[in-house]
Amino acid sequence: MRPGLQRWTTAVWAALVAITLTAYAMGLDADNLRGGVHVVTTGILVLALTKVRIIMRSFMEVGSAPAVLRWVCDGWIAAVGALLLTIYWMAVSSDAAVAAGYGH
Repeated sequence: MRPGLQRWTTAVWAALVAITLTAYAMGLDADNLRGGVHVVTTGILVLALTKVRIIMRSFMEVGSAPAVLRWVCDGWIAAVGALLLTIYWMAVSSDAAVAAGYGH
């Protein structure tokens, strides 16, 4: 492996580890962080989607692919993220409505 490539791979790996540790720390202290568990869950999901993008761009060679493929991949990540966040927040609001006596 070329030295420049090895340094790049190590830097990307270190960034992925840092994101993982950040998400882990957020999860450990979710009850004490501003916004509570639901905001922390959203943040952790955003961090996970960020990791997906880094992995796709760095290790799946999408970063050097034609612009259209990069846009499609970014769009896919955004669509999946939006879908997951929508489902999560719909469930949260549904639980809140039930707890308040508005649901069954």
